[in-house]
Parts: sequence; structure tokens; C-alpha cells
Amino acid sequence: MIAYAIQQGYRSILLWTNQSLLGARKLYESYGFEVKEIRTQLLSGQELKEERWELDLRPG
Repeated sequence: MIAYAIQQGYRSILLWTNQSLLGARKLYESYGFEVKEIRTQLLSGQELKEERWELDLRPG
């Protein structure tokens, strides 16, 4: 996915996950993604923290 995005000229990749999904967070971090935004949502009466992860693909 990352190689394809670079090949196509994308500037970044954005992924969303929940703070409680530790496996996803660990995977994103291992590929160099960084948390850029955290949102708190109320879902079914429970507070949920959503995270937007981003990987900058620009050279430099």
C-alpha cells in the first residue's frame, strides 16, 4: 500500500483507528505513521477516542 501510494504520487496516507485498538496502533507506528488528531465521540453511551494517523510521503 505505501509503495503504491508513493508510486502514484500521493503526498500522505491517512488512517483512522480507535485508541483502544492497540494492535492497529502498534502496526501504524511500526510503518512510521504518527497521530495527528484525536477526537472524542459518544457511541452507544460510551466515550470513544478516535485517532487520525498520518504518514508523510513527501521526499525530504
